[in-house]
Amino acid sequence: MALKLVSMSWIKTFKEIRKLGINDNILKEELLKRVKVSSYIPESREREFTTTIFETYKTFCKEIK
Repeated sequence: MALKLVSMSWIKTFKEIRKLGINDNILKEELLKRVKVSSYIPESREREFTTTIFETYKTFCKEIK
């Protein structure tokens, strides 16, 4: 189960973002913005991080339904 790999703080973040009801592009930006608060992400790797975070978020949403 993918959720076992996601920390409790990320579960809280994913739940908050899910409630916003925003489109995928804005959602991706919001996820990246929240990661950057606590982690340095080189600009050259932002796209890769955004994709990974978004895929994790989508998995979370499928498992929480």
